[in-house]
Amino acid sequence: MRNFLAFLLFVAFFCVGFMGLLYVEGLEFFADPIKVFYQWSGWGAYIALVAGMVLPKGKWWGLLSLNLALLHLSVFMFFDFYFDWGLMIAEVSKKPYIYMGVGALVLMSVLGVFSFGKRFFPSLRFLVWGAMLLSLAHIVMIQKVLSLWIWGGVGVSLAILCFKVFKSSFSSNFKK
Repeated sequence: MRNFLAFLLFVAFFCVGFMGLLYVEGLEFFADPIKVFYQWSGWGAYIALVAGMVLPKGKWWGLLSLNLALLHLSVFMFFDFYFDWGLMIAEVSKKPYIYMGVGALVLMSVLGVFSFGKRFFPSLRFLVWGAMLLSLAHIVMIQKVLSLWIWGGVGVSLAILCFKVFKSSFSSNFKK
């Protein structure tokens, strides 16, 4: 029952986020609201993914990351293309960074299924690491110019990932 309630909360959060996007799109506050939607949903998903690796309650940070990543995808599918599959396929074929983002979303979705099923095995940490690397590649490939903030984010992300890999390999070697 608890998993079902968590799933309902997940869906409700997505619906509220999507309705918020619809509301903001109707405002004339932003010159290009789609760009703003892409940025806050994409960066929010990535920051929540990294936060899930270093902060307590990693499962909930991961589910927040998945939710924001799904909102990020909905911006692409609904707000940018209004489900015009031909245009979407043409766009995807011209922009290989989208493959990285979709790969990260697939890994995060697998992790989300295991999280809702209350069966998060230690070996699934490799999927978290893969999602982080694919998300980071997605972010870097999108940029036309890598600013100091992007380089800093890449450095911090890779440092966290290296620490997690080292800690994991050290603890597994120590147990033998």
